[in-house]
Amino acid sequence: MYPADFGGIAAADAICREKAASANNGEGLGGLGTWVAWLSMDTIDARDRILDIPYYRVDGELVGRKFVDAAETRGSFTDCDKDLFEAMQLDQNGNVAPGTDNVWTGTDCTGVRDTAVSAGTCENWTSMVSGPGIRVTVGTLNNGNASWTDRKGAFSCGQDYHFDCFEVPIACGTAGAPCCGAAGCDNGLTCESGDCVAAID
Repeated sequence: MYPADFGGIAAADAICREKAASANNGEGLGGLGTWVAWLSMDTIDARDRILDIPYYRVDGELVGRKFVDAAETRGSFTDCDKDLFEAMQLDQNGNVAPGTDNVWTGTDCTGVRDTAVSAGTCENWTSMVSGPGIRVTVGTLNNGNASWTDRKGAFSCGQDYHFDCFEVPIACGTAGAPCCGAAGCDNGLTCESGDCVAAID
């Protein structure tokens, strides 16, 4: 678990990558991609940081995907009415995550930055300032309904919570690929809506 001032999305991504690499007694989780945290900030929405592919927990159970067809009733990360197939729950080693079941997200149930609360992203994950009227959007590890990313309630920035991490099976930072954090793109590229694109002079 980490305090809200963990240093921004790039820092959270680095934590996700480190945890994935250290899993299974240092053997790692495998895969050819990179790992990103399910987080939003002022200029980035969490749903733009993952691909529209099926995502599974480390125990192999299907959780969901970014978008699902209208006829499908479950399994969407971006439809408030279509519960996940399974709650996140597990850590990188396949164990139920210890401590609180709260996770930092800053993200509503459509996958975008939650603007309905006063401090939805704790100043882009750089502040632990807490107090009356200062609230942050958190999710829960233990439910598969919309509360997985937007638990609703009076949560403050002065706490320690988990992250949800997703594997993006392509390299980040290159043209057309997800940004490696808030502004993590190769030279000559800029981060726009979560993707690295050619900078416009």
